[in-house]
Amino acid sequence: MLTDLLLPHIADIEFNGLRVDPDTIHLRITTTAPKAVCPQCGETSERVHSRYQREVQDLPWAGIAVQVQLCVRRFFCDHVNCVQKTFSEPLGPMIDKYSRRTERLNDQLQQIALRLGGQAGQRLAVKLGLPTSASTLLRLIFSAALPASAIPRVLGVDDWAKRKGQTYGTILVDLEKRRIVDILSDRTTETVAQWLSDHPGVETVSRDRSEAYAAAIRQGAPKAIQVADRWHLLKNMSETLFKILQPSQAAIQRQFLQNEPAVDALSCAAGEPGAGSSFDAGTEQPALPSAADNRRQERAATAHRLHQQGWTSKAIAAHLHLHPKTVRRYLHMSLPLAPLRRTRRRLLDPYRPYLLERWNAGCHNATQLLREIQAQGFSGKATSVRAFVAQLRQASGLPPRLRSASAHPLLAAQTKRPPTLRRLTAWIMQRPDQLTPSQHHAVAQTQALHPQLETTIELAQTFAAIVRQKLVDRFDAWLDQAASCAISAFQTFATELRRDYDAVRAALSLPWSNGPTEGHINHLKTVKRQMYGRGSFDLLRRRLLCAA
Repeated sequence: MLTDLLLPHIADIEFNGLRVDPDTIHLRITTTAPKAVCPQCGETSERVHSRYQREVQDLPWAGIAVQVQLCVRRFFCDHVNCVQKTFSEPLGPMIDKYSRRTERLNDQLQQIALRLGGQAGQRLAVKLGLPTSASTLLRLIFSAALPASAIPRVLGVDDWAKRKGQTYGTILVDLEKRRIVDILSDRTTETVAQWLSDHPGVETVSRDRSEAYAAAIRQGAPKAIQVADRWHLLKNMSETLFKILQPSQAAIQRQFLQNEPAVDALSCAAGEPGAGSSFDAGTEQPALPSAADNRRQERAATAHRLHQQGWTSKAIAAHLHLHPKTVRRYLHMSLPLAPLRRTRRRLLDPYRPYLLERWNAGCHNATQLLREIQAQGFSGKATSVRAFVAQLRQASGLPPRLRSASAHPLLAAQTKRPPTLRRLTAWIMQRPDQLTPSQHHAVAQTQALHPQLETTIELAQTFAAIVRQKLVDRFDAWLDQAASCAISAFQTFATELRRDYDAVRAALSLPWSNGPTEGHINHLKTVKRQMYGRGSFDLLRRRLLCAA
């Protein structure tokens, strides 16, 4: 019964005892089958040629490694025409020929290797009582048979970075089963088209806005329906919107600063209204340009001057030692450029409105205020609270460390700095019901700055609503409106959408998107980083396909 429990797939064996070491349990087993079948000719033999010892590692007991010592026999093959004169008796499916581990142990180590790789898998295996090496785990990955998956009906295609900005591959995902189908070594049109030709039957393909993938689908699966990813459509719209807002960056910031509400003057220490020095907490003073800002202005001015003289963007970039994208961004922006703001979020920022409210209520003790915000989760130092209270004292006209029972009126909430163009673009593209009143006000201020900006924001918000709500009936009218407006960036965007018209309309009418594909790309990046960037493409591909 013990042998049946320990080695259930090996018939006719006899248990001869065990020996226990501090880190290994040794089992002694002898085979007792009266005859064996020749693996070459299939004849049965009963004549024993010899016996030999064989050691096989098995699954651990309570975290202790198990070593099985088998006494195995060799038999004569009595068939006249058989080229194999002697053969070793087979041990069933549990122990393979020449193997030093049982199949169930190999399966366990293989699963560990697929999930964790070499070094990390080795550390876990040793903890579980499965002593092995990282090289052995990697060999088990390469020995695993790649799963044969059915050809997907709906396919998701996207690229992933082998080395960001330099080399890319392609990932193919079954969007119905939400599993990886294959991983390709590059993202060229020829490679993707060849894969689609070798796997006929794909009916729908979801992709990003890449022209290379669109051409590959037309070549490899001409009858397949192409679906443009809706997230990429919104991303392209955001990039177009940002490009239009860039030339007006300085005017937008001035608009926000001019429209900030003024703050009443604070009282002095004596409590007389109007006697103290005025403190405007809501008005943001423009930052003085730094040396980096001055260099940036000079480069932008030079780029504009050379562009007017007929230089191309690439020639200007080479002359100024800049990236061509930076030059194109300078050319889209009007001079002078808005100075760069280098701000850093501080731990005290979320608690400033509460501290101002408590200050107005009469609590001017920094230690007491520190205890109150620590109860709310503040993890910063007491010095930051004291410095903020000192600023309030100075603004209120109170002498340093003066404790006054009288409360001085102060603005209950600080006005934030003007939003960056990236943040303003995100607010414009966001769902209107998810915006705060201040964000609604910021978008309205931008619209009121110029009629062109009003048209820009209306077109962007309408397009976002069409994509999110799949209003396919309104898409053609929006295309005509964008193409007929006087904004060149929108005209270019509308031309690109018309070029990809069928795929965009399919995105607005079909439920498929590249969301699951992006999720598998995140998984791929996680596995790739586990290998510290040293793993080969074949190893990465096998780990993902076999683990799927």
